[in-house]
Amino acid sequence: MAEPNRDPVVNMRAFRQARPSKPVAPAEPELPLYGGGSGGTYDGMDAVDAKVAAAEARTDTKFAELRRDMDSFATRSTVWKGVASTIAAIVTAVGVILAVIAFGGDRFDAGMSAGGSIAPIVEQQKARDAAQDEKLDEILRRLPQPAPTKSARP
Repeated sequence: MAEPNRDPVVNMRAFRQARPSKPVAPAEPELPLYGGGSGGTYDGMDAVDAKVAAAEARTDTKFAELRRDMDSFATRSTVWKGVASTIAAIVTAVGVILAVIAFGGDRFDAGMSAGGSIAPIVEQQKARDAAQDEKLDEILRRLPQPAPTKSARP
């Protein structure tokens, strides 16, 4: 008896030659299969296929929305526009601060130089205050003094 050929290439050729040229369609069952308590294997497959197709459609829609959002999210040009806007805002803020300091410095110097012109007015006010204090002291001396009251404390 001849020993079978163990070469896989020769065996594949023999297999291809032995198989039919057209695929054979599976035979339709004569009666539909009914599932016990765990679900059917014949009638329910259309519903499962529909659910899978609906889930794929929802996933595709969500993926398309995500791609659209990502496309509009951040590109190099939008990033550089943001950087340029930030730099412009910083330069503007520094310019405003320097303008306020320059204006405030001028006002501060004006206040310091005004001290010499205010000194005579301050001296006149001190003299008026001293005269007013003397008048008030005189009025207080002329008023009758209230009698001391006895306190309830021992």
